Parts: sequence; structure tokens; C-alpha cells
Amino acid sequence: MTWDLDPAPKAIETSDKRTETIRDRWQTVCDDAAPPAAVLWTFRFEPLGPSTSGWDLAGIAWPDPDGTRRSGTADARLFVHEKWRSGIAWVDAARGIVPAMVVGGAVPCIRRTRPLRDLAEIVRVGGRGPVMREEGAGGRDGFSLAPDDTVLAALVGSDEVKPFRVPETLHAKALADMTARPQRDQFAAIAALGRGEEVSRADILGAFSPVGTLVAGEKRACEARVLQSPQLDDGTLVRFAGPLKEKLVKEALEKAGIVHGPLDDTLVLETAGFDRLRLLLFLTPIDEAATIVIRVLDEQGNELESRPVTFDDLVPPRDLPEEWTRTDMPWAAGITDVFAFLEAEKRLGRYRAALVELGPHEKAARVEIGVKRSDPQLRPFLLPYYLAAIELLRLSERLRFDHDTTTIDREREIVTESLGPASTDNAFLFPSSLYRCRLSWAGTRKSSGKARQGEQSFWFRTDAEAPARLDSFVLMTSPMEGETHYFGGEPPRLVFATADIDRLYGAYGKELKVRLQAASGRHPPGQDGTAGQIDISAATLAGAGSLVLSPFEDALVGVLDGQCIPIDGGRTRQTVVVIPIPLEPFTDYIMDVVAVPVGQHATHETPFIYRRHFSTGGHATMTDFGVSLGGLTVGHRALQAGMTMTHLAPFAGRAPMGQELDEAFARAGLDVDGAPRTPKVTVLWEPAPGGSRPTAILVDADEPLSRARLYPESVPDPDGLPGTRRWKLVEKEWLGFQPAAASAGLIEGEPVIAPGGQRALILLRSGALGSRIQLELVRRPFSEPYLAVAEERRIVVDLQLSQPPWEE
Repeated sequence: MTWDLDPAPKAIETSDKRTETIRDRWQTVCDDAAPPAAVLWTFRFEPLGPSTSGWDLAGIAWPDPDGTRRSGTADARLFVHEKWRSGIAWVDAARGIVPAMVVGGAVPCIRRTRPLRDLAEIVRVGGRGPVMREEGAGGRDGFSLAPDDTVLAALVGSDEVKPFRVPETLHAKALADMTARPQRDQFAAIAALGRGEEVSRADILGAFSPVGTLVAGEKRACEARVLQSPQLDDGTLVRFAGPLKEKLVKEALEKAGIVHGPLDDTLVLETAGFDRLRLLLFLTPIDEAATIVIRVLDEQGNELESRPVTFDDLVPPRDLPEEWTRTDMPWAAGITDVFAFLEAEKRLGRYRAALVELGPHEKAARVEIGVKRSDPQLRPFLLPYYLAAIELLRLSERLRFDHDTTTIDREREIVTESLGPASTDNAFLFPSSLYRCRLSWAGTRKSSGKARQGEQSFWFRTDAEAPARLDSFVLMTSPMEGETHYFGGEPPRLVFATADIDRLYGAYGKELKVRLQAASGRHPPGQDGTAGQIDISAATLAGAGSLVLSPFEDALVGVLDGQCIPIDGGRTRQTVVVIPIPLEPFTDYIMDVVAVPVGQHATHETPFIYRRHFSTGGHATMTDFGVSLGGLTVGHRALQAGMTMTHLAPFAGRAPMGQELDEAFARAGLDVDGAPRTPKVTVLWEPAPGGSRPTAILVDADEPLSRARLYPESVPDPDGLPGTRRWKLVEKEWLGFQPAAASAGLIEGEPVIAPGGQRALILLRSGALGSRIQLELVRRPFSEPYLAVAEERRIVVDLQLSQPPWEE
């Protein structure tokens, strides 16, 4: 078991699609949990008039700050209904109660001045989290409104409003309302009635609204609507019927469970548990004989709180919440409109605004708003009150915030562990054992809101035997398979692509050992089954960094680099074992890795699980090789004019193949035959005005001057998806032969290395006569931690090109 965050960290290659998937999942791990968001509801897009089934409101949640995320949207639904209704049409009609109804009218427009095309991206319908306006950023789920969307003007309240989201239900309500406008004013409605034409309820209520009328066809982007309370809901069974009707109504109400009291003219809000509830009410002057009261009830109807609206709740002197008045936030427009409604209503009475705040109440189920009369015998309270706005911070949002915070903290902990030093501390299962993985899950269906939970079990058995081959666990070796002329004084290395290869085999009661066998029969000390064998264990394995990562981890590091997750640059993903055994020159070797029971030693008969063949050369180190070249006798050869340019210069910039370089030498007049047997240096001269000039230098060595080895490298995969990359062993030069820096300007291109690497042709430029030419062996530096090698240079050829010996 590992700290990997993905079920297939290695099987799925690196690609643009893979990186995008990882970014979508993990780029927000450093985002904090979005704070609990309150939701504001008004009746702006509710149909005018009463509703027998109540009002399913859709609200606007307070926008989440940038750099936050949430697991679910704030619940923007709120059901408001009347307590007196039974749902039985004839019973409710017989009672004589004036129902609650949505009323409203046009209000002055004090809105944005910027064209809507510049504000279209402000509103995001659906989705969750902050609305990021930059392409490629998070929060792009949902959809934006087109500039010509009829709803946009009604939702964007000012030029400076920041991006916000609205639920799809609110957009649907707004769209239906904005496209179903009453087309008649008061006079047109009266004339239509006089002609006996059909007139809709919306036409009548819109035309005769007590707060202003609309001219037919006028665009109603600036409009306010509020909910007017029921009236005459004082417990009277029926008002205009005899005893028989009253008895039937009473029986029907009892059967339906409708009980009056303790408040009259009651509106009910199905809130569920909440931390804060704010109600904006419009009411007539507070009177001791009839007081507006708000009650908080639990699921069983038990009263949790009851408080009257008092003088302290009136606005002014009480200030509105800051969230309601910020013009850069989406709530201010709706609040501005309902206060414009209040100004119009004042022409008909002495209504005042009252702001009531309650909570917290975790066990709340609903809230009742109604009238409490000190004397039931007083005449009914005829003037209604109005419910203008509701702000609710539900308990579910706090619980979501707590859950998200815990989840984010856990995610950060897991990611930190997966990219930290503890990520190599993997747990190993017991061999040949049966395991059960039990998964408990819970979820809510988005379409219906139904919650489900369950449990599933998955069984698996571990392998009874350790891996039979080690190849897939080895990143590279030095020497590589089939390498010749290996410097015998340099210890071989095995680089593993994992940090715990010893523990893996240890779980099966095995330990790994390196076995070196020489073709000469003179095996290195300890390789004949004695205690001198090299163990591959915690004592000999050294951490070798984390340059080569799994496709998943590589993409994850790219996504999280520079963010809140500390990425341990010293974490171990590769390990290396160095084999400090001197090797004899000119000897073929077999290097095996064997797995033996703990405490035993490998013999020459022990089966190998990994094997490499290589042979040593005559030199123990690069220094020894350089010394052997440094004392070479320099020879000189004269060529006919133009031979170098005609036959040898075409190889500048490309590597010769097969025998073509030897054939070119022959055409130029040089008797070069096969691979060099002894080291030597030959300067080639051609006739020139006033004497001869050097045109090339031929260097022969007893071993390759240029050597390459297979190293892991991330390369594009042309057959994969766009951006697909994979790790591949690629041949790279680690020992080179080149001009020293001071001589580079005298050399034409790079030295031409013949096949086999033991012969090098250095083409000289025309001004080389009289100059000093230095050629050097260079060990290429490798910064990779699994094979860190510093650059090493040694001058092996140092010539003063004055004149050929035959001109002295």
C-alpha cells in the first residue's frame, strides 16, 4: 500500500489530457473551504396574485471569495406558504379568508450604465464556487447569459457588481416572468372587460397594482414584488355560510390536520436549521393591540423562540446589514427595489420597514410570521403586512463548511505525504494472503435530491512468490548491457526505479545479492558463495533523488509547484547500489542479481533474476586512458592538393557509416586499414603557396575516444494523445573527444568519430598553420542524482603546427 493518490500512477502515460484531469482534480487543493454562504430571497420573479400551493422561491447565494471551493451549492430553495390552507378547494373557498398574494409594480430604475454586452459574463447560471472570469481558471462550470438575454438586465444591478451565480431555477423563473408580461394598462383592462374579452389575473393585478401601473408593452426591468400577508385568518371557520357548512368545514379541517393559532394571518417559512435568519417586513405603526410576532418551531411543532417586532427593529433607526447595501454584490439591487416599493406604499398608508434577526437554531424546521392580538374581540386587523426579503444562513452550510475544511485539510495532508519524505514508507502486505477491502459510501442524487448510502466489499489475494524478474524495477546500469572497454577501476552501479526494492523481496523472506563472474574464472573476491557478496539492502542502497517520476506524480508536481504544498526535493524515488569490487582488465563479466532466502549466500548455480554482460578494457580510469594517449609519437603525411576538401571534408557535421570513412581515406591517399591497433597521431598536410599547410589531424586510440551509454529520458510518444510522453532509455555520450576551448576556433566543426570510436578525424581551418592545437577527453557531467558525475577534462593531444618535418 502506498501514498499514491491515483489508482494508475504509472500505467497511464503523461499527456495533455492526463495533466488536465489531474489539474481539474488537484489544482484547488490549496483553496480554502468557501465560508458558509447565506441566501437572499425576494418575490421579484414570482407570479402576481395568490397561490394555492405556496411559493417555491429561488434565491441568490452570497458569492464565494476567490481562491475557495465548495463540495456543494448553498441550498437556494425556500418554500413559503399559508398556515390556514387545507389544500381542499371548496373548504378554503368557504372560509372567507383573503389569501396572501404577491403584489408589486414598477419602481424607479437606478441601475447600471454600461452596455449589457460588457456585463454578460457577470452572471453565471448554475455551477458552484467562485466565478473566475479568466479563461482556464476554475469556476467555469454553469453557463453565462447572452447579452440579449431578457433576464440579464433584471439581475445586474450596477456597473461595479462582481461576478455571481444564480441557480438554474431562478433563471427559469425570471425567464418565464420576463417573457409573460401583462400587455394592458388599467384603461385597456377595463375596456377589455367591458367588451367581454378574457383578461388574465396577471393583467388585472399588474394594471391595478396599488404601487403604480405599467404602460402597455413597457419594458419592466425595474420592478418590485412583495408578499402580502393573508387577512381575516383569525380562526373563524366560515364567514358567509350556515351551521351545516360550518360543520362540514370543521370536519374537513380536522381531518386535514389544520389547527389555527396562536397567530393570525400567518405565513410559514420552511427554513430547516439555521445559524441566522433575517426578515425584512413592511408594516403599519406598531400597536399594542396587534403585534407582528415571529415564532421558530422544531419538526414536532415545539416553539424554540417567539419574539415580537419592536420599535428597535424599525429601519431607521436600525441600519441595514452591510451585505444588503454593497453595490458590488448581487443583493443590493433587490433590496433597493423593495424599498422603492415601500416608498410607493407610503402614499397609501404609514408603512415602515422592520428588520428582524433570529438564530442560531439548529433544530428549527420552520418559522411562522403572524399577528398576535391582545383582545380577540377587537375588529380584525384589516391592514396587511408585507414580507419583502428573507436572508437565511442555514445550518447545512455550516456543516458543509466544516466537512469541506476537514476534507481539504485531509487532502493537503495526503498530498504533502505523497510528495514528502514519508512517501517512500510504503506498507507491504503478507504474501499468499486473502484480503478484503470494505468501502462505505453515501451520496445524494442531484436530480431528485434523494440520499443513499451503502457498503461494498472487494476481495483479492496477494502473490505467493516474489517477482521472478527484476528488469521492470531497474532504471539503468553502469555498465550497460553489452558495454565494452569499461573502466575496471570504476565500481559498477545498479540504479533502481523504486525506493524499497529490498523491502519488496524481504516481504517474501528473500534478500538480494549481486554476483559477479569473470569469463577467466578469476571471479572477484566473495563471488563464490562466501560472505563477501554484495547485499542489496538498506545498508548498501543509497537514495538517488526523484528525477524520474511516475506520470501521475510528474503532472501533480507541475500542477502544485509553487503553491501551498511543500514538495520535498530530497524525497527518494530512485535508489542506487554501488559495487566496490575491482575488475580485471580485458575481461568479460556477467553481473547477476539473485534472490536467496534470508541469511544464505548465492552460488554460481543460484538462478538469476537480473543479468548484464560487459567487458573491461585495458585502462582502469579515464585518467589512465588519457595518460596513454598523452605520450604518443606524432607522425606526418603529405596529401595531394585538395584531397582533404574533396574526400574528407564532406564528413564534417555527420557521423560516417560502416566503411565509408576508411574508403574516403583510401581515395585521399592514406593507407588506413581496419580498426587502430596502436595509439598514434598523424598530421595531414597539403601543398600551399610558400610551403605546406595542415588540413587535418588523425588520432588513433587503442580504445574508443567517444563512448555512449543508455540513460532514461522523457521523450514524446508520436503514437499517443497530444502531449503524451514516456520514459525511454536513450543513448547519450558520456565520454567525448573534442578540441580544447583555446583551439576551438581552428577546428572545422566537431571531430569526425569513426565507427567503433577508436579513430577521430579533426578537420582544420585554413589559418591553423603556426598555431597550437589541443585536443581533450571530456567526461560529460550528469546532474541526475542517481548518477551524479562531475565534468572531467584531460588534454591528450598538444601540437604546435609549425611545418612538416620534410620542410625543416
